[in-house]
Amino acid sequence: MESNTKAILTGEQEPSEAKTINIGHLISYLKQLRDDRKRRGIRYRLEVILVLVILAKLCGQNKGTVKK
Repeated sequence: MESNTKAILTGEQEPSEAKTINIGHLISYLKQLRDDRKRRGIRYRLEVILVLVILAKLCGQNKGTVKK
């Protein structure tokens, strides 16, 4: 599975090409991390949470709320 993202432009930077991210490689890399959470509190796998956070940051999300 792949995803395309566009660079966020700030200041006087010139537009750049969209970057391709291979989500499968990202997930397999993140699976190598050790999850120190207590078993009782785990509802979602750590790599899934981290992928969602990374994709949100790439889309420019900086806060926990969605702007309407």
